[in-house]
Amino acid sequence: MIMMLNVMIVALAVVVVASAQQHTPSSSSPLPETSELFVVDDDLSSARYVPMWSPPPSTTTNGQQDYGKHEPRFHVWTPRVIVPSGGVSPVLPLVLFSVGWNASCKDHFHATLAETASKLGAVVCCPKERDELAACETTLRHWWALVTAASGIELSRTDVAVVGHSMGGAQALMHSAWRHSSKAIAPPKVTVSLSPYLLGGTTLDDTPPPLTSVRNPIVFVTGDADISAPPIIPKAMMATEANSTSTQGGGVGNDRLYYEIENGTHNDIQDPRGALNSAQLDSCLNLFRRLSPIALYAPEQVHENADELMKCANATDNNARLAAHRHLYLALACYLDSANHDAVADVSACTAWREEGRAMAQIAAASQQAIEAARHAQEAVVAAGG
Repeated sequence: MIMMLNVMIVALAVVVVASAQQHTPSSSSPLPETSELFVVDDDLSSARYVPMWSPPPSTTTNGQQDYGKHEPRFHVWTPRVIVPSGGVSPVLPLVLFSVGWNASCKDHFHATLAETASKLGAVVCCPKERDELAACETTLRHWWALVTAASGIELSRTDVAVVGHSMGGAQALMHSAWRHSSKAIAPPKVTVSLSPYLLGGTTLDDTPPPLTSVRNPIVFVTGDADISAPPIIPKAMMATEANSTSTQGGGVGNDRLYYEIENGTHNDIQDPRGALNSAQLDSCLNLFRRLSPIALYAPEQVHENADELMKCANATDNNARLAAHRHLYLALACYLDSANHDAVADVSACTAWREEGRAMAQIAAASQQAIEAARHAQEAVVAAGG
């Protein structure tokens, strides 16, 4: 892998250096295109997608690398940025994204996430495997060093967000805890956990991620019609943290924001393919909302409705999807220091959004169902000798 990384760096260096020799950027004009990894432009609404293999999967008979039939190990989206007239090059924030079960970095949700983050001037790195967030960042930084050398545009080492969906939402929490405990890597500015799923199993007796180890702000976004990863999961996580002896007396002192979206399902955050008429959609969403609160407690009732659920597989609500992406957008805009803050017209928008999330988190963590779920998880730890 190290040898291949060196080859990639040398190849990219040739492109960057050649471009830098042909074009001398001035303080009053946009930088020229410097590489396939980074494109400079004045349109922040668009992004450049770059697949990254490390190492490449195979070599052809003539010694050329064959990428065409293999999915890259890492997927990167870069913003289009111009250097201000003063000539000071920007420092871009980094978003690490963890995919869910059987998901791809290039499905609709992840691609939309990348576009959303890129509008804020962030670089998005998404590994093929959930547990490779650290490798994704390390490999990207090796590559980005060449971009910095050619253009002066840097990738921040401290302005980092960690985001995940479903199982990736739980992985994002674990990675954030690891970053906090690492002396070499700065903790993220924010962790966004979209519809997080349980770690290790499928019941509330499975231990939720240790939020007490995550010292940075966490933004939970879930839907009241989610039966795959019901809202009780993040609620139980917060209730576990609130009841932990290590957090008594305000020991954590970090934001825990919670947003529960009306008619939000597990898939409308991820995939907008809704092909139902209005009456069918209403019927499906009603079924989802009825099953969501009991999905983990009474899975047999979910199985009893299997036929109807199959018919509702693509039931998504556009307003719920837009709300989910709005919360993601605000989480990045309001917590990343080097994000394009022109995207948030008024600082008061962040204040109001945070206050709403804090209030909802307190209510969610204090609900009797969440407290009971947290108690079950803690009992399971004790029973296991933890």
